Amino acid sequence: MLGRKNSEELNLLQQSVWQALSEGKPHAADLKELSERGVTPLEINHLLERWATLTLYDAFTVEPPGVKKPLELVGASEHYLVYDRGPCILLGPKNLFCHERTFADGMKTVEAASDEVFKRNWAVDLVGYYIWQRVAWVRLQCLALQNGCGVQVLGFQPAVQDHRIVKQKVMHVGEGLRLD
Repeated sequence: MLGRKNSEELNLLQQSVWQALSEGKPHAADLKELSERGVTPLEINHLLERWATLTLYDAFTVEPPGVKKPLELVGASEHYLVYDRGPCILLGPKNLFCHERTFADGMKTVEAASDEVFKRNWAVDLVGYYIWQRVAWVRLQCLALQNGCGVQVLGFQPAVQDHRIVKQKVMHVGEGLRLD
């Protein structure tokens, strides 16, 4: 596990690199030292999240994806592109190198796309970044419980924690259910 000291050093390094880039100046760090340091699990996860995409397929449609059309979704982050291709919805970062985009931006966009496929009543197959698959699965389960119906998500095995998240997110209010 990455220690707190290493994590803080990484954050300071990233901040100084971004500052130098935004000012158009060279970074003062020793390139030899930077190139010889080991890659940490935190850095790998950071790269995966920064480049993360998700495709939500209508699992039982046999037609190939059509022309890519921009899809405006309520709740989606401005830092993500969302496209409707007929039997699938694609989402990915608008600018791979944007340091303003947060993990929460991705979650909001995945949830908005999940809301859309739920409205379309799709049996969903999720392809892409595993964390985004988990976010979509949780959202779809919550929507199904809220609306008193089922939802089929193929090819995804939720972890015990995913079931716990659904239980925490869905609260009983009177006779109905609502999402927190």
